[in-house]
Amino acid sequence: MSSRGRLQWLVLVGQFCLVLLHLVTQPYLKSSGRRTATKWELGLLDNPLPFLGAWMMAALSCLGLLLTVVVFERDIRVGGQIIVDSFDSTAAVPENSPPGTRISEFRIIVYNSLIAQITISSVPKSEFFQIIWRKTRETDDGIYFNAEIFLNNHASLDHEKTPMYVLTISIIAYNTNSLKEQLRLYVLDVHDVRCGVQFQSPGGATVNVLETAVPLSKIYTIVTAPTFSENFTNFKLYIAVTENTVTVCTGVVTIVVTPVRHWPPVFTSVPSTVSIPENQGPEFYVTKVSANGEKVHYHLATFHPSFKIGEDTGIIKTSFNLDLDQDPGLAVNLLVIVAYDDSYLYSSATNVTVYVTDVNNNSPVCTPPIFVTEIPETTPVGSTLFELLCSDPDHSNTTLSYTIVPNDNSQFKFKYGDHSVKVNESLDYDSAALAALDFRYTAVVTVVDSGLPPQTTTVSLLVTVTQVNEFPPIFHGTRVFSVSENSAVNTRVGVVNATDADWVYNDLRFTIVGHDPPTFYIHPFTGEINTLVPLDFERVDTYALTIQAVDMNYDVVFDSFQQRTSYAQYVVNVKNVNDIPPICDPPYYKETIYSTRAANIPITTLSCTDRDSEQLAYRIVGGNINSRFTSRGSTLFSRNAFSYNMDGIYDPTTYELLIQVSDVVDTDSQLQLTTTAIVIVHVIPWITTVPTTNTLPTTRTAVHKMVTVLEKYWKPESWFVVLLTVVAALAAVALATLLWSCLARTSWYKRIFPQGEVSQQLLQDSPLPEAAAQKGIGNGDTKNKELVTKSPLSLQFDGRAVDSNTGRHYLFNSMTGTRRWM
Repeated sequence: MSSRGRLQWLVLVGQFCLVLLHLVTQPYLKSSGRRTATKWELGLLDNPLPFLGAWMMAALSCLGLLLTVVVFERDIRVGGQIIVDSFDSTAAVPENSPPGTRISEFRIIVYNSLIAQITISSVPKSEFFQIIWRKTRETDDGIYFNAEIFLNNHASLDHEKTPMYVLTISIIAYNTNSLKEQLRLYVLDVHDVRCGVQFQSPGGATVNVLETAVPLSKIYTIVTAPTFSENFTNFKLYIAVTENTVTVCTGVVTIVVTPVRHWPPVFTSVPSTVSIPENQGPEFYVTKVSANGEKVHYHLATFHPSFKIGEDTGIIKTSFNLDLDQDPGLAVNLLVIVAYDDSYLYSSATNVTVYVTDVNNNSPVCTPPIFVTEIPETTPVGSTLFELLCSDPDHSNTTLSYTIVPNDNSQFKFKYGDHSVKVNESLDYDSAALAALDFRYTAVVTVVDSGLPPQTTTVSLLVTVTQVNEFPPIFHGTRVFSVSENSAVNTRVGVVNATDADWVYNDLRFTIVGHDPPTFYIHPFTGEINTLVPLDFERVDTYALTIQAVDMNYDVVFDSFQQRTSYAQYVVNVKNVNDIPPICDPPYYKETIYSTRAANIPITTLSCTDRDSEQLAYRIVGGNINSRFTSRGSTLFSRNAFSYNMDGIYDPTTYELLIQVSDVVDTDSQLQLTTTAIVIVHVIPWITTVPTTNTLPTTRTAVHKMVTVLEKYWKPESWFVVLLTVVAALAAVALATLLWSCLARTSWYKRIFPQGEVSQQLLQDSPLPEAAAQKGIGNGDTKNKELVTKSPLSLQFDGRAVDSNTGRHYLFNSMTGTRRWM
């Protein structure tokens, strides 16, 4: 970094520290300022200058920092810069210059950077040149370098082969763009008279001459052809004639050049300026020059690699394809043409300026050439999709115009401005038309230059719109449903209607939230609500359901948190159906009255209720002999018209009244349910007078009525009965097996079934040595030997088994196979 750069950063750091110091001391200044202000307001302080000085120091610090940033803004923001000073674009050097000859010298000034590398190249390509550079001094303005171009040790210049070199010097530095300069180096012809090389060698030159050579024939050229001038008018030739190393004669021949007056060629047809288009290829005809004289020849006085001239014709043509886009320096070319005669003594020169005009033959070049991206549908209008950088590679560098050519689906969706393509309208993902196009907008940006003919470049634009779950579900329609309480399970109650504006439209899933115990079921796809269990109006007449609708849409990457959810309250009213008959509690009443009981005194009141109806109707339907009783609502009264006679009883003393209790719902008798309560009334005759009556006794026929009382009982299913029977049978078998195993261990069982003892005894009395060894018989202690009595069966049989066919037990001998039934 230069000293100026270090000074700049030092000033910035100093200003920053000053502001930081002010911020640190600000609380103290504020506190003292408040105290000073208080005293100032009270008139107790005479000098407020310290308080004002503190704030003025802070303001000056901020102002100084701002000015420093403004002054050094360019050095902070802009990178380095390279300047080449005292550089000559042309130079000349004689063709006989030795290695180390300095060709050019110039100065390089670098600002805010350092030189990384300096290279040199030449056209035609050659390794004859080298560049040396070194730093001379460093100031606040920049770093100064001195550069020199020399001929290296391999240099061998020849005017006749290469009359001119184009040297390109490339300066590469850090933090800045590289810089290139061109130097045209002309190789000057040196007219020297030298003898032939073989002629000057120690052995001399050997010439073979035919013996039939005619006199005055040319035998050998001693020196090269000189450029004639006034200094070369006389030549002396010292000739020695030898034969077989013997000198025959010697002599001197003096050649005197006699001047002959010639007129130099005169140009008669020379265009001063010529314009040709670029990119016409090599050997393109440019123009023709002509001059008067005998045997006139033409050549270019200054070598120009882009053009050549016919030595005898004077026709100027291009040496190679001239492309201004590659080499802008070819736009103007000054050709110096020399016409000379055969003697090379007389010549004339003229100038022809050749202008190479630009041809608009290159289309604009754009970056990027094609643009493909994915953006969410919620991208705001005016957002930049991408920056489109286009340039005209033609030398004329014409202006460019941009136009967006949309198709039918991307009309007005995009716009171009400020070298970028932007969103012009909202990009809606939620449409069937865009879904048919796989959610892609396509357009073409056409870039046209202003040249003639205009060239066009197109940049294809492919924008894929990705989904964003924007809208929550919205419920529609009625939210109150009704269903009868006697509806069967899975009866349709209603349909929840909800919509979702996101694509795919109305892709929703419905659930009932917080529904415990579950009474209704909603289909997750259709929203249809059905009953899940039987309903009972008397238990619950209204249900409040919370319906949740979740859309199944999501953003580009699935995330359940992106799904939107809505809730709605629905009410299901259960319609009452008369399905429960009235209930009387108790169903049976028993009362005793006197026959003289007044008619307005109630006998009893029935206690009946109906869960389906609040109103009940009561009617005596049986047992009311002679219509001695009447009912008023639920209360039973007598008519006080009992008739008893000592000689015979006309009315019975015990009445079994059947009172029918009916619910009152509507006029539809099919929906009316009844129950019957029994009231037994014992009437005690109370005779005060003997009534006189002419009524003949009547014989009444007993009427039998059947009262059916329904009681609830449990009736199991058929499969349950079968299962219970099987389980009981298995339990009985297990119990029997357990008892049998317990009895087998008792002495009582052994007395009844002695076969086990016999088989055991047989095993104990086995004659085998092993059995004897187990019992301690054999080679044991002789003191305790006892005589073992062996039964005849144990001598013959050593095992017991059961026959598989008959189930009988038998003994067997394992050695002989003999059997005996037990």
